Amino acid sequence: MVGIDPNKPGVVSCLAQPLPRKGYRILLKVGGEVILTEDYPKASQRTAITISHAFMAGGAAVARHLAKAEDTTT
Repeated sequence: MVGIDPNKPGVVSCLAQPLPRKGYRILLKVGGEVILTEDYPKASQRTAITISHAFMAGGAAVARHLAKAEDTTT
C-alpha cells in the first residue's frame, strides 16, 4: 500500500467497484492510501453511489482532522 502523501494529506477519493457476481465493493482512500474497504453483495448501482457519497463526506472530515493535527504539531 502507498502511504499518505505528506504533500497532499487531505486528498480523499472513493471508488465503487462491481463485485464478480453481484453487488459492489467500496474503497475509501485518504492521501492515496486505502483506509477502508467494504463489500456490499446485495447493493444496486444506485445504492453503491449513495454509500460512496456518504463515505466521501466522512473521509473528507477525517482528512480535515488529520490536516489540523499536522498543523498544530509543527
